[in-house]
Amino acid sequence: MSILELSSVGFQFKMGESIIHDISFNIEEGQFAVITGRNGSGKSMLLKCLKGLYPITQGRIIINNDDVSKKESMRNRLLGLIFQDADCQVVGQTVRRDILFGLENINIPEDERERRVASVAHTFGLNALFDRNPQTLSGGELRRLTMAGVMVMEPTILMLDEPFANLDTEGIRQVLETLVKMRHQGVTIIVVTHEIEKVLAYADTLILMDCGSIVASGLPDSVLPYVESHGVRRPRYPSGFIAVEDMTWLT
Repeated sequence: MSILELSSVGFQFKMGESIIHDISFNIEEGQFAVITGRNGSGKSMLLKCLKGLYPITQGRIIINNDDVSKKESMRNRLLGLIFQDADCQVVGQTVRRDILFGLENINIPEDERERRVASVAHTFGLNALFDRNPQTLSGGELRRLTMAGVMVMEPTILMLDEPFANLDTEGIRQVLETLVKMRHQGVTIIVVTHEIEKVLAYADTLILMDCGSIVASGLPDSVLPYVESHGVRRPRYPSGFIAVEDMTWLT
């Protein structure tokens, strides 16, 4: 069953050019979707429009059969978004306080807060870091903290914008292992990235964007041949292209 359906979605600034236009796709519950495209293709703006940070100017957004096209506050609640710059989402003086922040601001009862915090701390491997100042965390640890802070709010879908940006090899491994764990738990995930070699082995669908539109979508194997003509590097060995099932940093 489709958990997210977009039909001819578009956005443009007042008196300005269209930033994204005629975006249509479906994502099933529990799927891992990857959106890729060259810089400026509109993929990050699409996530912000889905989140409700910008109102769409055309089309429909349906979540769990509910038309939320004009309900930005509901989309903000149902869709969790991890920004590329993890620092901008960290507000607590300790890891534990940061995870608690969102729950305290919507008056969740204390016993429910503690249950949720314990759950995400386990999922994201943060128990040993509870008393640390987020400013002392590594890049991978900080990204995991932002993921925990979003998932503790129990969104319907988790979206991540360039989750591997500015991370070293260990940080990439930490984030990727966490995403794979969440995928196995049935979380619906949308990842925007141009580093497709890190995630395609786990993706159910690949969406390729250019100039604000979708130019190809479907199974990763079927879309991969078109990525280089739209500004995305296709991973390869010296002897040839890498198969989708081999595109992972995990061993």
